[in-house]
Amino acid sequence: MNESPLTHSSPFDGVQRDPINRQASMMLSKGVKAPRARMGTMTHWEVCPPLHRKQAMRDMFRTSGDDLTGRRRGRMVAVGLSKTIKARWVMRCDCGDYEPRTAKSIKNPKNACESCLKCRQVERAKKCHHYHTTGKDL
Repeated sequence: MNESPLTHSSPFDGVQRDPINRQASMMLSKGVKAPRARMGTMTHWEVCPPLHRKQAMRDMFRTSGDDLTGRRRGRMVAVGLSKTIKARWVMRCDCGDYEPRTAKSIKNPKNACESCLKCRQVERAKKCHHYHTTGKDL
């Protein structure tokens, strides 16, 4: 029986094929895991971004919502409502950097250890260093 060249072949038929893209090549190669999906670029400021004026915030929260200014969650303190990012509160970390957060994440009681991206990276580096030097978790 003569097969036509257009028949679909199995990926495991021994025919060498080039991978479609980098992720596919990593998944098909032996011993290499596919890269984990990343969240979008995290917004992070070293200087306070533009905020809504206090009078404008009072007018916004007169009918609904809470004014979260001054509320602390972990290492972060709510500074004000962001002008550049819609429906986001600007939070100031104890290290001095600023990041946006939603009102829901500020009110969430499970976010007791909330901190900025830089502080989380430093904390993770400390844990990894301690584990590699002592063999024990922190």
